[in-house]
Amino acid sequence: GHGTVMSRKAPKYVVSSVAALGGLLFGYDIGIMSSILQMELFIEYFDSPGPLATGVIVSSLTIGCFIGSLLSAPLADRFSRKRTIMLGALVCTIG
Repeated sequence: GHGTVMSRKAPKYVVSSVAALGGLLFGYDIGIMSSILQMELFIEYFDSPGPLATGVIVSSLTIGCFIGSLLSAPLADRFSRKRTIMLGALVCTIG
């Protein structure tokens, strides 16, 4: 019936919405870096980093995402998606 068709389409919309939200948050994280670079605490903690050091700090976010995306599928295949997500949450929690 009609309810069955909606239930088949609903996961597509949910998955699409979650993926779009993930892209939005990733863009927000990258965008907020310019504000962080101007914070006094950041400048003091990293001892007034120069352009090269600032570039390395900023690019580490993107490099970490790239490495994580390369490792996520093989880890999920080997250890299961659930354990891989738990590992990602642990890494995120530790920092």
